[in-house]
Amino acid sequence: DGHPVWVIKNALSKQVCKKWFEFYQRDISFCVGSTESDDNRQVTWCSGNTGEQMYQVFGDNPYLPDWNTEHGTEFTHQHIHRCHVNLFTDQNTFVGHRDVNKSVPKPGLVTLWFGNPGWQTDWQGGFYLGESDELYVPNEFNTQIIFPHQLWHRIEQVSEPDQFRLTVY
Repeated sequence: DGHPVWVIKNALSKQVCKKWFEFYQRDISFCVGSTESDDNRQVTWCSGNTGEQMYQVFGDNPYLPDWNTEHGTEFTHQHIHRCHVNLFTDQNTFVGHRDVNKSVPKPGLVTLWFGNPGWQTDWQGGFYLGESDELYVPNEFNTQIIFPHQLWHRIEQVSEPDQFRLTVY
């Protein structure tokens, strides 16, 4: 759709991943919400985590300085508008959307990080970008996707009944 997308594998250091595991196991607050999707299946997400909490876990995004230089933006962790830890099972579907109307001129940035160690790509749960699903990013642990908030995106449904897809958004 003419928007830049960065896909970064092995995005975060082992130390940051360890902080994520500790936070997830000990401190995460699951405020679960759900809505009905177009096909009457529930969409569930976990939120209630503040940008400051996530900053304590992840610190500065090491890729923002390069993004800002390349795209003429000035994003910092202080611009975090919302932060979710999303949890999806094979029973959840997710209707694609833009986070804002594509005509909104104000710059905004989305980062999504796959947080499931041991995830197998045949369980699906990847990420599509672009109205015609032009770009597909498989769910691979410690992969980060960065893209403008005007870009249409959707989640691929998880195929494995005994697994759940975990991302930080």
